[in-house]
Parts: sequence; structure tokens; C-alpha cells
Amino acid sequence: MKNRLLAATGLIATVLGLSTALLAAPAAAAPSAVDIKVASRPVVINHFATNAYDIRCPDSYPYFKSWYNNSSPNVTAVELGRTGFTVTVSFTNWNLTGDQVASAMLTCGTTA
Repeated sequence: MKNRLLAATGLIATVLGLSTALLAAPAAAAPSAVDIKVASRPVVINHFATNAYDIRCPDSYPYFKSWYNNSSPNVTAVELGRTGFTVTVSFTNWNLTGDQVASAMLTCGTTA
């Protein structure tokens, strides 16, 4: 009876276009590296102002990998340094008037 059940299960899987291997329990795999994108909190920056901020990866994704400027147009960003999970970025607003937003997008991961 057990063999008939397995054969029927394989037949159903074949009819559905599935491999019978998919019906077996998955083997335990080694944990894989996971990267996420993290946006810093947008901060208003006045015209012609320059401000520096420390931006940190979350504890669950502690490895800082890279970043890019996610600010308003004409707001430039320069990396001043890295320490552990944190990057220090200086933003300058080159607009003639108004308040724009300074922000960075970080890539953080579970492995270095």
C-alpha cells in the first residue's frame, strides 16, 4: 500500500509538472549571506549648509558594505570615515534657496 501511495504521489507531481524531489523534505542548508538596503532618516539641510552625520547599520545586519547619496538634487555627500558598523557622511546643500533633504542609502549585511 505504501508503495502505491508513493507511486500515486509521484504521478500527481508529474501531472502537475513537478519533480517528486520537490515533495521530499529539503536538506538543511548552510546559512547564506543576506544584504539589505537601509535608508537614513531624511534630515532637512538649509541652502549652503554643510552637516555631517553618523549613519549606522541595524544590529541584525551589522556589516556595513557600501552607501550612496539619496538626497535632494544639488545636495552632495562625501564619506568622512568608517568605524565598525557606522559610516560618517558630510552633506552640502548647493541650492540657492530653500531647505532640501540630506539622506543616504546603506547596504548592510549579515556577513562581511
